[in-house]
Amino acid sequence: MIFFIAIHYAGEFSGADISLKFNNAELHQFLNKAIQVFDNWAVNYYKFIEWWKTRDKQYYVSRKQVYSPNNLLAGKYFEYELFNYILHYHLDDEKFKFMHLEFTNFLNKLD
Repeated sequence: MIFFIAIHYAGEFSGADISLKFNNAELHQFLNKAIQVFDNWAVNYYKFIEWWKTRDKQYYVSRKQVYSPNNLLAGKYFEYELFNYILHYHLDDEKFKFMHLEFTNFLNKLD
C-alpha cells in the first residue's frame, strides 16, 4: 500500500520496479511522502486523491484507454474513474478495504 502511493509520487506507472530506477535518496523521499498520506487519516488521503487527479492529464487520457474500466463512475466523478480502477485492481484485498471505503466517502463529499 505504501509502494502503491510511492510509485504515483515517483511518476512511475509502467509497473517498473522503482528501486531500480531511482537512487536511495529519491526512494526515501517518495516513501516518506507516501507514509504521510496515512498521517491525519483521511485528510491527507483526500489530498493525495486530489493531487492524483490534477497531475498530467495526458497520462490520464492514455491510461484510461489501456485500463478500460468496466465500473465507470457517473458524471461528475469521471476524473476519478482511473483512480477507482487502479485502487481496486492493485489493492484488491480485504485488508485494503479501508482505502476503498474512504475513497467512496471522498466521492460522497463532492456532492
